[in-house]
Amino acid sequence: MKKRQKRVIRRISSGNEDQAENNLKIKVLFLGVLTEITQTGVRHYHAIKSFNDLRHRIEDEFPGFSNYNFRIAVNDKLTDDVPKLKNGDTVTFLPLFAGDGN
Repeated sequence: MKKRQKRVIRRISSGNEDQAENNLKIKVLFLGVLTEITQTGVRHYHAIKSFNDLRHRIEDEFPGFSNYNFRIAVNDKLTDDVPKLKNGDTVTFLPLFAGDGN
């Protein structure tokens, strides 16, 4: 009997998949005191590479932003981890209120 050789099929990538992942459009909602810092409740960001990239862009644009502690929700779901963003996600920054303990 002949042994069957396994065929390995490699996916040929044009590179656009990585580029698309690093060119995210993200809607950002600011709540509470953060609306005073940003002077808006909603902002749209383009060409975002990651959550950290988004946060750095916000902090560069609004220097007082980094003085506040907040919770993060992605698509209305609270997270304690650094979220992995997808194109079209909505990120909400919720300032901590008295008694939140953080």
